[in-house]
Amino acid sequence: MRFPYRPVAKRNPRKPGESPRYYAQDRYTGGVDLRELARRIAVISTLSEPDMVAALEALIFAIPPYLAEGKIVRLGDFGTFRLILNSRSADSAAEVSAGNIRSWRVHFRPGKVFREKLRPLQYRRISPPNMTKIMFKANQTHCFGAIPTYIFDSAGGREMAAG
Repeated sequence: MRFPYRPVAKRNPRKPGESPRYYAQDRYTGGVDLRELARRIAVISTLSEPDMVAALEALIFAIPPYLAEGKIVRLGDFGTFRLILNSRSADSAAEVSAGNIRSWRVHFRPGKVFREKLRPLQYRRISPPNMTKIMFKANQTHCFGAIPTYIFDSAGGREMAAG
């Protein structure tokens, strides 16, 4: 397994005069939907693909009520799910109310076996956008009509190229 990343320049907003520092940033190569995941699980288990789809979709209905009750949902070696709150501060504990809560999010922490499956993970550097230019074919005919040529530059902008 080789996880793709690219170098990205980031400036410190508190020190605008400093040179940017470079960090590795993840680059995803696509996604896997529920049916594809069910297909893979069906191949390595005794359950059929429709049974796996049903089981995975049942998790959508089974987990949220427990999270809403303030429970941590532990799925063994797979991992745990819990809710995390984001709130505004208050000057005293007495002033903290539900109105201080801005948002919530679901946090997943992988279990030990899950993490061990990713342990041999290696990384693959890909070129960042500022090192390459992407060019589409000029006036290519498509079902939407002619597609003009655009060149995407390192700043994320685009310019229309001639013909």
